[in-house]
Amino acid sequence: MTSPSSRWIEAISVLNEMTQTRRLNWEPLSESSPILSFSGDGLSSTASHHAFRTRYENKWLRIRKARQSLATLALGGGMYTLEILDDAGRPIFIVPEATGLDDLFRSIEYQYQVTSGANALLESLLKEKQTLK
Repeated sequence: MTSPSSRWIEAISVLNEMTQTRRLNWEPLSESSPILSFSGDGLSSTASHHAFRTRYENKWLRIRKARQSLATLALGGGMYTLEILDDAGRPIFIVPEATGLDDLFRSIEYQYQVTSGANALLESLLKEKQTLK
């Protein structure tokens, strides 16, 4: 029997693959609400920095990246939170911290970088650099 944490790791991997193949499209959110997460010490809260959401099977998923402090960097974790939301945007379930959330977040950021036109702008600026020489 597989453990709940290994099932979440597998589910996060599926979300990552669906993001990379654009079967899931994430949209950015501007947030400053706290992130709640579960750890061995119980429930903790940190400030949110970046957040994205997508809809899958009539549920909203939101992933958030907490602001990094020296303490967070030293401990090496707890930076990402994946939540299942109701239609009002309130968390109905917080996915336990699991391997792969950082990879998923990077895939989402890359997807947004491409779809927002940031990559095209970057390429244009780099081409412009060649004409300045």
